[in-house]
Amino acid sequence: METAVHQDSLQVLARQLQQHLQSELAQPVTIQIQCALKQGVLMILGQHSPGINPPTPQSVFTLLEQTLESLQPDFSDSEFNHTVRLYLRVAGQKQPYASHSLTLEPTTPADLLEGDVGTSPNNSANTSHNFESTNALLDTEIADPPDLNDAEDNPFGSAIQPLTEPSDELVPTRKPSKSDQRTRLPLLVAGAGVGLFALAGVIYALTRPCVIGGCPAIATAQQLSQESAKILRTTKSGQEILTAQQKLETATQALAPIPAWSGHHGEAQTLLNTYQAQEQAIAQVVAAQNQAIAAAQKSQNPPHPLADWTEIQKLWRGAITQLEAVPKTSTAYPVAQKKLTEYRANLVMTNKRAKLEQQANATLAKAKSTAQVAEARQGIAQSLASWQLADATWRMSTNTLRQVPRGTMAYQEAQQLLGEYQPKILAARDRKTKEQLSVNAYRQAVNLARQAQSFEQQNQWSQAVANWRDALAAAKQVPTDSLFYNQAQPLISSYGNSLTEAENKLSLANILEGARADLRRTCAGSPRVCDFAVSLALIRVQLNPDHVRKLVRTAITAEANGDIGTQVDVRDHIQTLEAALEAISENANIAIELYDENGSLLGRYVPSLAQ
Repeated sequence: METAVHQDSLQVLARQLQQHLQSELAQPVTIQIQCALKQGVLMILGQHSPGINPPTPQSVFTLLEQTLESLQPDFSDSEFNHTVRLYLRVAGQKQPYASHSLTLEPTTPADLLEGDVGTSPNNSANTSHNFESTNALLDTEIADPPDLNDAEDNPFGSAIQPLTEPSDELVPTRKPSKSDQRTRLPLLVAGAGVGLFALAGVIYALTRPCVIGGCPAIATAQQLSQESAKILRTTKSGQEILTAQQKLETATQALAPIPAWSGHHGEAQTLLNTYQAQEQAIAQVVAAQNQAIAAAQKSQNPPHPLADWTEIQKLWRGAITQLEAVPKTSTAYPVAQKKLTEYRANLVMTNKRAKLEQQANATLAKAKSTAQVAEARQGIAQSLASWQLADATWRMSTNTLRQVPRGTMAYQEAQQLLGEYQPKILAARDRKTKEQLSVNAYRQAVNLARQAQSFEQQNQWSQAVANWRDALAAAKQVPTDSLFYNQAQPLISSYGNSLTEAENKLSLANILEGARADLRRTCAGSPRVCDFAVSLALIRVQLNPDHVRKLVRTAITAEANGDIGTQVDVRDHIQTLEAALEAISENANIAIELYDENGSLLGRYVPSLAQ
């Protein structure tokens, strides 16, 4: 267990290391130092807040090593074996992210007489170095690092607290080590060396900023803070925000070197804390602005894929989150609120574009899927219904493609697909039309043939011939390569034969009708001359009894009266009737028979073509 004396010496050593480190670093960074002695090893922990970027671990360790070599700490009555382990850690983390080990060579009286307060060449040569570069620390873990938050392994006690004001003791009184007690050089020489170290420490402490006299650094920092706030109140560009941030950074850099023993330290720390908080708020605005710039640049020249719009959404949301975290008490709050309005509006527009692209992708996918179904149906179509279904599916796909909104990536692909699908769509449409014509023509031919047969049964040969002609024409209209083409070919042959037969029968019917008309004219009179019956085999004509009686009476009277003229007229009438009947027989090419009023055959005439 460490004694109270050791604890005091360790605290003084920690303050000296921190003060020297603070004054020598190129950039003002607050690194709190705490020392502990465990199992003869001096352990030194440097800790800084997460938001601060310290120099490289190697530079920090080099400064600490040089300071240790100049101070040559010693702890009387202890088991200090001159081994030192240095650690750097981020506040709140268990493990250090960098470590360094070294061995301090005890300083002899001869060395003190030479008056060297720094590291002698021999010491420097004998110091064991194992710096771990920043890149190496990112790739490998520190070998067996102590868990500095573990109560059993933590030699530093609780977490590091801010350093208290230093006591008047700036340099620990170096007590002779066991090796020094064995030396035979006068103690006066050793005391002189210690005095030189003390004097150097006093000079160092008095030359720190704001220790003697006034503190212009505070006034400078306040002026820079006011200028930064003014810029933020009137800023109109992102560059002005960066300028305000730089002014606050300069203000904090001016306050950071003011040591704890300065009379202005309290005021400086208050301002430093305030400015650092303000600087952090401005940094959030700058970070949000950078994300907004990235989002705006990525949004240029739309359309963009949905993945890009999703990334742009993330950038806008990140920028908004940064701005929402700016406290109301910050000077950057007004500009943050102004930009919040802009960024939220941009996020709304981005959300709309993303949603539009998402809907367009869904519509495009639906159209593609429908096209695949249409292509499959077209490949297996074997009927009019199947071709109608394929054509309807293609029309559904194209209509869906036309619904893809303009201004999207999917629209460009939709237009390309419309061009690719067009030949297949036209092929399906033409085939459907051909099959429709095929079905219509076939059905019309069958219906007309059925009507023609009905007219034939009624001996209406004119109508029968007309229907057979139309049926034959319809059957010939069935397109080749259509599903009904093969079925239509037998109909064409059958309907042609039926048409020829009907035409022949129509011709005969016309002949019979002509004979009947001629007979009606020949047999007309008062009283009627004759009656007739016409068939394709025979024309039968029978004299009317009234006409025969009249003709006989006239002939008898004319003969009794010696009326030669009347007798000639009777003979001419009979000859004219016979000639007319013979002509009718010749025209109809049908034999004709003449019967008297009693039904007795008077004569028969056979036409010349029938003989």
